Amino acid sequence: MKNLILTFVTLLAGAVSYAQQPFEKYGKEVPIATMSNGKFEEFFDQDTLVQIGTAILNRLSGELYGFVKYDTLHSEATLDPQVISRWLSPDPLADDFTSLSPYNFVENNPIRYTDPDGLAPFDMVREEDPIYSKKGELIGDDGKNNGAIHVVTKNKQAKAVASTGGITDLSNVDHVTLNGGESTVKGVVASVNATASDGLHEEGGHTEAILTTEDELKSGSMGGGVKTVAWKPGKARTGTNNASIVPFDGTADPGAALLDNWHTHTSGTVTTTNAQGQEITVRSATGPSPADNRFAGSMSRRGVTTLQVDTKGTPRVNFINRQGTQTSIKLKHFKKLKN
Repeated sequence: MKNLILTFVTLLAGAVSYAQQPFEKYGKEVPIATMSNGKFEEFFDQDTLVQIGTAILNRLSGELYGFVKYDTLHSEATLDPQVISRWLSPDPLADDFTSLSPYNFVENNPIRYTDPDGLAPFDMVREEDPIYSKKGELIGDDGKNNGAIHVVTKNKQAKAVASTGGITDLSNVDHVTLNGGESTVKGVVASVNATASDGLHEEGGHTEAILTTEDELKSGSMGGGVKTVAWKPGKARTGTNNASIVPFDGTADPGAALLDNWHTHTSGTVTTTNAQGQEITVRSATGPSPADNRFAGSMSRRGVTTLQVDTKGTPRVNFINRQGTQTSIKLKHFKKLKN
């Protein structure tokens, strides 16, 4: 019995000694991690193969079995998958989603949204008719595929639509619609940029459906897509000319194919002399004029959306009808509308 105990103690001591410096037989002496700073004896687990650093050692034979191969593609630029889920910085687009934490991912709804490029959530259940808030936040979809974009005009209703997380029937929701969708948005932005060249002339245009069949012409369906048409710029503002633009270049509009139309108001000022010989400064007023409202009224009866864009001060896009402005959206938020 004493011999058995002695043999066991000898083997254990050898194992402990060996584990304290496993590369000794190879003429190598490397730092060994220890939980007691060498105060107590420690040894590795009793598996046949143990990993020490990048080396795999056969504990029983004492032979070097091989080395662990690490993927050298992972670096500070391309993180190891084991740590890639850690937040390293706030969302650089946090200002576009002020109602959400800057550390959220896909609006805390990974079932509905994805974010393949890390820029902004993409709605996986969205069709072609997205619904937005007035701040340009994507909040839902109407479940249809007409190529339109809807904007809910009341904040409380926008929050209610966002909370559904799916398809929303807009029949009882206050909203405005861009029938030409993103094509109208791009057309408006192009007109604003053109007006900014001197700030003294108006720009405008319209979107129309490209109708390819007689049935599409009757139903108004956009089977062939959407075309954006820019109008001829208005004359530059002077002391006697108010810089008004002529809709559709003074010709007939596209009829049933017409979707949306828009025009800008100027931002520049002109110094002139009035009838009394006094020097005065002439500038464009913000908001639609009575003539704009009358024109918008004739358009809205046909289901066409009319936009008037203020370029003075903070640029705003006004959705107008015969009564005046239905709702107004800052241009920077309007630019976010996409489908």
